[in-house]
Amino acid sequence: MSCDTAGYAPDYHKILKFIDIFIPSIDMAHSFNGKKDPVEAAKKLLRAGPSIVGVTLGDQGSICVTKDRVIRKPAFKVNVVDTTGAGDIYHGAFIFGLLQEWPLDIVVEFSNAVSAIKCEKLGGRAGIPTFSQVESFLRNFGIKLPPVKSLKL
Repeated sequence: MSCDTAGYAPDYHKILKFIDIFIPSIDMAHSFNGKKDPVEAAKKLLRAGPSIVGVTLGDQGSICVTKDRVIRKPAFKVNVVDTTGAGDIYHGAFIFGLLQEWPLDIVVEFSNAVSAIKCEKLGGRAGIPTFSQVESFLRNFGIKLPPVKSLKL
């Protein structure tokens, strides 16, 4: 199960043991545990139950922490028009990458790219890129995505 929080509430810590994938913003991660450093905040959240903790860092990119590793990926530099929905888009891209069983570092890179592309357009939905647009965008940075599996819903 993954969790996307809309805001901090004091009782959230009670549900973390039931969450597999938790991806808060750095502000949310700080609210949860008081840690300013995103890696330390993620590690503390990881100890509360999730097997994967990501922290979105806005124009600094994102990090992802598991019990075995820390992945830090910088943001792609784009002409930012509107960040509305960037976190939601990041979360959706992250889950998509996990469902594809891609390596976690590719999942984080893909999620950063999808979120960056969204920020180039005004509106929360208007900027949602197609998969082809993301592939093309990443190719410009020398990044090739693994093949996409068919999803059975």
